[in-house]
Amino acid sequence: MIRSPGGWLGAALLLLCSGCATRQPTPAIEPLAVPAQWELEGRLALANGRDGGSGTLSWSHRDNLSQLAFVGAFGRGAWRLTVTPVSAEIVLNDGQVRRAPEVGELVADLTGWQIPVEALTWWVVGSGQPGFPASEQRHESGYLTALRQHGWQVKFEGRLSAGSGTLPRKITAVRGNDRVRLLVKRWRLAETTPGAP
Repeated sequence: MIRSPGGWLGAALLLLCSGCATRQPTPAIEPLAVPAQWELEGRLALANGRDGGSGTLSWSHRDNLSQLAFVGAFGRGAWRLTVTPVSAEIVLNDGQVRRAPEVGELVADLTGWQIPVEALTWWVVGSGQPGFPASEQRHESGYLTALRQHGWQVKFEGRLSAGSGTLPRKITAVRGNDRVRLLVKRWRLAETTPGAP
């Protein structure tokens, strides 16, 4: 298994509530209207019970292309990740480049963590991953405040303006000792459409 210095930061890429309604178990999440193209800037933090850290994150999603850039405190632990439907590539701070056919495999090789990477693109915009069992809590206005999926408990706190609507301000995903937290400072949208992010 490949381990990189500061490998906990690699896990954070995968990752990548008030007025809650009652919990509603559902057999599988259905696609909702979510942004098809978006960018966010914020702070990302990760802890796994043994290690942890935080830094700034820029994440751009355009159709089937995601690009993430992370910089830790004092410029340490930086990485750039590019994900398409058929490949994933990460460039580490020391110039190492790692590639794999899909992002879950790449992150598992780097960190040893089995994390539902594909779900994060949905979670970050306040939606469960379609086609997979989940239980939800929703605000009376309809948006998610909490979600349990893939063994992770995901909490959405606060909302930020995004286009003509709002998107989550703070997303926290917890599974056992593993915790990923994203605090969004700014959203930018290109368009909103039903279907996959």
